[in-house]
Amino acid sequence: MPANDAATVYEGENMTVKGTMETDGFVMDYFSFGSGSTPFVLIPGVSAEPVTSMAEVVAQQYKLFHEDYVTWLFDRKRDFEDGYSIEAMADDTAKAMKRLSISNACVMGSSQGGMIALYLAAKYPELVSKLVLCCTAASTDDIDGQTLQEWVRIAESGDSESLYRAYYHSIYSESFVMEYAEAIEAAVRTATPEGLHRLMELTKACLNFDARPLLADIRCDCLVVGSRIDKVLGYRAAARLAETLDCRTVIYNQYGHAAIDEAPDLKEKMLAFLKG
Repeated sequence: MPANDAATVYEGENMTVKGTMETDGFVMDYFSFGSGSTPFVLIPGVSAEPVTSMAEVVAQQYKLFHEDYVTWLFDRKRDFEDGYSIEAMADDTAKAMKRLSISNACVMGSSQGGMIALYLAAKYPELVSKLVLCCTAASTDDIDGQTLQEWVRIAESGDSESLYRAYYHSIYSESFVMEYAEAIEAAVRTATPEGLHRLMELTKACLNFDARPLLADIRCDCLVVGSRIDKVLGYRAAARLAETLDCRTVIYNQYGHAAIDEAPDLKEKMLAFLKG
């Protein structure tokens, strides 16, 4: 595997390869799993902690993809600077994909990950063959912004636990929060100043972006997933994006902003789209 410091982690039935790469002056962590021949790239949304720490959980969530795809998840670069823009995140993801010789990949981006994926597909069409966009937006103008602004306000106050709690209660539906209340509170207790700063800076990037001028450059097939009770970006953002791209849609009524985690049938719908 053409990467630096690659390590294999095995738990249960999942084989996950974790790696760290250094290219063009930045360091980025990633992981991959699956034995298929088609590359499938996951770009996660805003998070307080690096998503690479959840490699085995993600591999289990995407077990339906293991046979036909090799799935890659790229985190944001390490030690990113304040003011790190979504377009810069896309450029860095493109550099990482090229470094690993990944091209013509199916790409799924959720929330901020979807914003990154829009830039990726428009600016680097050779890297993206199909695109799944979950609960995301093409522009700051398409979102309400109140929830994101509240996250920033809490972060600036320095209250890490309140920020983590507001984050989880915003991205999930009320029923999900009730069902997993203990796990969420356990996660809240892991809050750190570093996580607070990461979440704040990534959130600020969502409040200052506009990919609309590039949407006409996206030529690949797209699927937009939205939720009518999305408390973070709002349903309108996904609806407008789907209308602009004139693409297929999946709309949920009962799941929150993190529908990618909540909807039990979404992986099957994504797989049907990617293989169709």
